[in-house]
Amino acid sequence: MPRKPRYQWGLQLIDPSKQVRGSFDQERIVEQKMIAFSGEGGLINRLGALYYWAWGQCLQAPAQIPLHPHRGFEIFTYLISGHLLHRDSLGNQTLLEPEQWQLMQTGRGIEHEELFQLAPIQMLQIWFDP
Repeated sequence: MPRKPRYQWGLQLIDPSKQVRGSFDQERIVEQKMIAFSGEGGLINRLGALYYWAWGQCLQAPAQIPLHPHRGFEIFTYLISGHLLHRDSLGNQTLLEPEQWQLMQTGRGIEHEELFQLAPIQMLQIWFDP
């Protein structure tokens, strides 16, 4: 007799109208959150170690998300189009171009900023709690 799988995975499509939206830099940068932070009203607030998943875009560059702190998690960024400059308090400076990705491990703490340089910019960002 076949064994039942321990976990059953299913695909759930969430209409964009039911996803959480956010913006930065006077709405030059907008985000659509498939997995939102707790308290933002999203249908999914956490999925195991995954607790944030967003698609973002910037149609009017230059734009920026100014210097801000992160601590204790990992942020995966994948750039679909445009150019995005990452700078952080450890002295790192990375220019992401289309189809490039970055993994930021925040450990005991880091501050960083994102400068959106060449529009249109589209990106995916996923945050993990290791």
